Amino acid sequence: MLAGMGLTTGKIILNSDGTPWRPNVHVLDICKSIKCAIDSDSRDGLLVLNVGDEQNNLQVIDIAKRFKPACRVAS
Repeated sequence: MLAGMGLTTGKIILNSDGTPWRPNVHVLDICKSIKCAIDSDSRDGLLVLNVGDEQNNLQVIDIAKRFKPACRVAS
């Protein structure tokens, strides 16, 4: 929502102090996990896949700063 509002309105409004962490995952990692699930022969049980990387856990304020050049940050 933060990125969408920033791109559509030109403003980034934080609903917090920006310190909460948000896990982010690249779309290609999601695609790989879907392919892995489809290709899996584990049809009789639960399939658990860990997707992404801890390096992609970002604080909201850091995400907002990445959009700052394209938007005006408001709090």
